[in-house]
Amino acid sequence: EIKVNVTGIYFKVVNDLDFTNKTFVKLGTPRNTFKGTLDGNNKTISGIFLDGGSFSGLIGYNGTNGEIKDLTLSNITIDKAFKYSGILIGYNEGSKMSNILIKDSQITNSNYAGGAVGNNTGTVTDIVIENVALSNGDYLGGLVGNNGGTIKENIVDVEVTGSSYIGGLVGYQSYGTTHTCWVTSKVTGISNVGGIIGIETFARTGN
Repeated sequence: EIKVNVTGIYFKVVNDLDFTNKTFVKLGTPRNTFKGTLDGNNKTISGIFLDGGSFSGLIGYNGTNGEIKDLTLSNITIDKAFKYSGILIGYNEGSKMSNILIKDSQITNSNYAGGAVGNNTGTVTDIVIENVALSNGDYLGGLVGNNGGTIKENIVDVEVTGSSYIGGLVGYQSYGTTHTCWVTSKVTGISNVGGIIGIETFARTGN
């Protein structure tokens, strides 16, 4: 965990990083949010395994005014996160992300989980997700589990299996905006299930 204030600091990935059989400590927690810029520099981060605990992802808790861009995430596994888990970000509080490829990954036994972001109040754009599976939880979305922000121009092809509020793109959307996305996800659930959005309230969806 980064222990210093990273507000406005620029980080750049200079090489591909493989964490297979290595310990990975997520960036950002509710007490110490990540607020910088993470420039993936078109590199790949792979092999991360996170087991247990809320706010799970490459970045656990992403604060306001940050940015994540130009990155590939591959072979990431998250299991038994109580709530707020995403391959990229567990909880995104107002920051933006773009030009991200997420592939060959899975999230299991988690609530408020998304292929990219668990909970979003920021901007999610130009993200491609393929060969990703989410299973056994509530509020599951192929891209975002719970959305109150802006989602646009994303391509999502995942498998989502859960109980309630299950969507191929978003599990639950309230006061959020979703438009111009391409979704070919396979979705299975019990209640409030949708091919694109499980259920939405006070939200706007188009295209």
